[in-house]
Amino acid sequence: MEKQQYRVMLTGGGSGGPTTPLLGLVETLEEVEEISCEFLFLGTFRGPERSMVEDCGVPFHAIPAGK
Repeated sequence: MEKQQYRVMLTGGGSGGPTTPLLGLVETLEEVEEISCEFLFLGTFRGPERSMVEDCGVPFHAIPAGK
């Protein structure tokens, strides 16, 4: 049986608060054997989310964000 394939875009930034549960979601989806997911995380240039996301092996792209 062929796996269903998904592209998943995640976003959050400025602090680790919104990022942590999203990385938990990535981990959970990667454990589901019936699906295959390609992830991309959009975050801020200066927030801590970049290192958190990249440490988990998820591609990261920074976008401008104001306060």
